[in-house]
Amino acid sequence: MAKQAKIKDRIVAALKSNGGFMLYYDLARVVFPKEHYPNAWNYPTRGGPPGCYMVLSRAIREHGFNIVYDCDVVHSTVYLGRNNL
Repeated sequence: MAKQAKIKDRIVAALKSNGGFMLYYDLARVVFPKEHYPNAWNYPTRGGPPGCYMVLSRAIREHGFNIVYDCDVVHSTVYLGRNNL
């Protein structure tokens, strides 16, 4: 398999292709497509969200993207934030 782009680059590309914002769940589906990251969508045996949600949340926080929380994280909106290059 070819080397995948860095997560920040995948997030920026996804957000820019959608006008600068996306719902969290939709962003996760674009950044971690099941055909390339099948294990990312597995749920932990002890319960909780899929692994890709934790990785995506950390990337959003560490790379300066903005997130506006709704009733739960998957319905929240993610914006480019300071990555609007």
